[in-house]
Amino acid sequence: MVSEGMCPRCGEHTMMTPLSINALSRLTRDPDQEPAWICSDCGRDEAFEALWCKQISPMELWPLHCRTFHNMIEQQNVAIAHLYNQQEAG
Repeated sequence: MVSEGMCPRCGEHTMMTPLSINALSRLTRDPDQEPAWICSDCGRDEAFEALWCKQISPMELWPLHCRTFHNMIEQQNVAIAHLYNQQEAG
């Protein structure tokens, strides 16, 4: 069982409340499956895996040691924060 606030995919304390504002794992989109909510960064990682790797890291490997596209996601997060800071300063 994952503790409250912890993303089951990466193990980081990045989940927001309510759960529905996080990402729904692409591995649990079938109606007969229990939904697995993951953090937004892991949601983007799954999207990139589906697009470029044609497969998504299976739940059996959760929590992952590192996201597949960790560096790209971190660069995006820095760029977004920079844009927010520019808007607040402007």
